[in-house]
Amino acid sequence: RVFAENSLYFEAKRNITKNILVNAGFNNIVYIAGDTSNTGFDLLNSFDPRLFITYTPDLKQKLTLSYSRISQYMHLIPFSITQDIYGSEVWQATNPDFPAINGNHFALGYSNRMLKQYPFSVEAYYKKQSKEKNVLSSNIEQLFFGIESNALTGRGNSYGLEFMIEKRGRLSGWSSYSWSASTKRFNELFDGENYPAAYDRRHVLNTMLHYKFTKKFSMSATYQMMTGRPVRIKYQNQTHLDTNVVNNVNPFKVVEVTSQQLIEGIILRYPTRNIINLELVFNKEKKWGERTWVIGVQNLLTTKNFSGYDIIKSTNKYWVSFSWTTPQIFTDFTPYITYRFKIK
Repeated sequence: RVFAENSLYFEAKRNITKNILVNAGFNNIVYIAGDTSNTGFDLLNSFDPRLFITYTPDLKQKLTLSYSRISQYMHLIPFSITQDIYGSEVWQATNPDFPAINGNHFALGYSNRMLKQYPFSVEAYYKKQSKEKNVLSSNIEQLFFGIESNALTGRGNSYGLEFMIEKRGRLSGWSSYSWSASTKRFNELFDGENYPAAYDRRHVLNTMLHYKFTKKFSMSATYQMMTGRPVRIKYQNQTHLDTNVVNNVNPFKVVEVTSQQLIEGIILRYPTRNIINLELVFNKEKKWGERTWVIGVQNLLTTKNFSGYDIIKSTNKYWVSFSWTTPQIFTDFTPYITYRFKIK
C-alpha cells in the first residue's frame, strides 16, 4: 500500500483591542491511501481549526487561551505477543478501515514578570482524543498482516498543570514542575474503565542551577525527578504464574501482590527516578580565542533505570521485584571530561 498526506495551513492575526490579540487559523489535511496492485485510491479529509487568544493587561503579565483540533494519520500502536499491554509498539498508517485519531486540545496559561529576578508561568491543559488504537495480544504474523482487524478502538484523555519559575542574577537557573495524567479507555479492556497510558508520568520535576564564581570558573547542577511509568502484569492462570516465578533473586525494589491480582491483571508503576548531574567549567581567554575545560558527572545518586520485573514467591506470598539496566562501562554513574576551544 502507498500513502500520501497533503496539508494546507492558513493563519491570520488581528488585534481586537490594544490588549487582546487573536490568532486564528486552520489546517486542512487531504490523505491519500491506495494499493499498488489496485488502480483505486481512497481520499480522506480532515479540517482542524485553531484559535489562540492573548490578553496583556501590561508589559509584565500575559494571559493566553488556546484551542486546537489535531488529526493524526500515523498510529503508534501498543503491540504485544504476551499479556502485557505495554510490551512494544508498531507504526500503522491510516486507511478507510483504520480511521485517523482526532484530538481536541484546550490550554489556559499565565505568565508574570513583575519580580525581575523571578519570572514565572503556569499553564493548565486538557486534551480529549477519539479513535485511539490498541492491540492487546497478537502474534508475529499479525504484526505484518492483519493488525488492522485485530486492533481495538477507544478513547483517550490527557490533562495536567505545568509550572515554571526562573532565577536571574549571579545564581541563575530555572525550575519546572508538571502534574499530569494520561488515560486510555477501551470497552474490551479493564471492563471499559480508564487505565493509565504507557507513557503516563504523574509528577515530573526539573531544576537547573548555574553559579558563576569568577569569569574563569563556574558550576552547574541539574536535578530531575520522574514518576515511574505504569506496567501491567497478567498471567493466564495459576500454572502459568508458577512457571514464571523466579528463585534466587536479590530483590531491590519489591511490591507484595496476591496470585489473584496477578491472574486478573494488576497495574503497578516502576519506582520514581531521581537524577543529579554536576558540572565544573573552567574558561580562559587566549590570544587566539577561548579554551574551556568541563569536568562533570552524570547520575550522581546512582539511581537505577528500571525497565523490567521478576515475580518472586516466598512463604506462599508473591512479590514483584523491579529490575534495571546497567551501563556497560560504569555501574551507575558516568564521569566525563570535555575540552573545547573557540577561535576568534
